[in-house]
Amino acid sequence: MSKKNKEVIVSFRLSSAEFEPFEKEMIRLGMSKSKYFNLLVTGKLEESLASGHNTKDYKKLLFFVNKASNNINQIAKRLNVESKGGAIKEATYIKAMNALISIRDSLLSVIK
Repeated sequence: MSKKNKEVIVSFRLSSAEFEPFEKEMIRLGMSKSKYFNLLVTGKLEESLASGHNTKDYKKLLFFVNKASNNINQIAKRLNVESKGGAIKEATYIKAMNALISIRDSLLSVIK
């Protein structure tokens, strides 16, 4: 999927009183001004909020899932390299299983 090029800049000014309710909402959602007003103006703010992809919990979960997938790939590579040698050593197998159990427990603790 290619990234859409945004070449048009739109800017406007608000008084502090006009901006205050928007600022509170941006802080609550953890969004930048640019992202918040882009979604608001394009009519996609409600859709974005409904998806839940902008919450801090979602971003935290996504961070942990990305870390876990990287660790799982490293474990798979280590096992693959060793299996090409004929067999996986018991010590390597135990380390891999312990690492996978640790990843599982970490992900479960984030979900709860």
